[in-house]
Amino acid sequence: ENQSNPVAALKMQIGRIRKRIGALMGDETDVIISKRGSYQWNPALTCWVDSEAFEGLCHEAKQEIASDKERLSLYRQALEIYTGSLVLEKDNLLWSKALSSRYHVRYISAVEQYADLLIRNDFYADAEFVCLRAIEKDPINERLYTLLIQALLAQDKLGEARVYYKSIVEKLRNSLGVHPSEKLQNLYLQSMEVKKSWEQDLSVVMENMRDSSRKRDAFFCDFELFKNIYRLEVRRANRDGGCLHIAMLTVFGMD
Repeated sequence: ENQSNPVAALKMQIGRIRKRIGALMGDETDVIISKRGSYQWNPALTCWVDSEAFEGLCHEAKQEIASDKERLSLYRQALEIYTGSLVLEKDNLLWSKALSSRYHVRYISAVEQYADLLIRNDFYADAEFVCLRAIEKDPINERLYTLLIQALLAQDKLGEARVYYKSIVEKLRNSLGVHPSEKLQNLYLQSMEVKKSWEQDLSVVMENMRDSSRKRDAFFCDFELFKNIYRLEVRRANRDGGCLHIAMLTVFGMD
């Protein structure tokens, strides 16, 4: 386009490409050939194409007949190959965008399968690392966050699990206008269960509860905890024959 002689311009570009590739592979190698009025890569040359290798490894790893150890190895190799979107995507070419999207979907699927296998085989730190890398490339993927939080909980990283839960909840609501899945919510509730030894002295238990009840400021909590409190209030109202009301106040200010 925008060329007075497009055929000559194309020949010039092909000539430049041949020269650059020739410097790498040797001038005697005919890398780009013309055939039936078009140019193509010489099919006689033996080549290793990263995208083809990536798809082949993903396909092989999906086969359930392979052992977990074999599948873990295949997924690990596949994820090492994938480094991100196709370079050509920056040129705004539709065909490259379609390919880039396809590889991205397969990459995310491979990460999910791989992380799930790692968790099932108790490789929690590896699963955490893999999920964090994938989240950098797909920051609003609830499934990745679910696997990440599973891996964190298995390592007793309760605080980190809560931080990542709140992060994905905020992203889902602000970007997609949806609520987190029930599975993700249940994982959050697990993160709230702090492991402590059983206290058998009732007076100690009552003293701890008394300390928390002395606070008079507003009670602020996450939505999951609010739902449980609400359910308790509903049950109490049903028993007493009372009525429960909920009000939502939206506050506008300088911030």
